[in-house]
Amino acid sequence: MKNLNDEQVLAVCNLSGATILAARAGSGKTKVICTRAALLIDRLGHLPTEVAVLAFNTEAVREVKERIQQEFNIPTFTNSRTFHSLAMRIVNPTEEVLDGNKQ
Repeated sequence: MKNLNDEQVLAVCNLSGATILAARAGSGKTKVICTRAALLIDRLGHLPTEVAVLAFNTEAVREVKERIQQEFNIPTFTNSRTFHSLAMRIVNPTEEVLDGNKQ
């Protein structure tokens, strides 16, 4: 986990459940989220279809998806979406909640 400070390493390694990141702009939140997702997939054996990352806007969704695919070499990761997109998939049963998984 190169280029992470101590607090970021703690956030990445806390696998006891959901983690809320509250920090100022430019503090590395996206780096932490992407590193944690990659850790779950690459080191802990979760499938890319079992990991979802939520973001507030479509630009952040694109950035997270690209970072995980390119920087962590996980090209099959596609479950990055906005809160709105996830809600629509939950209330619209014709779509899968996570790419690659049936409801």
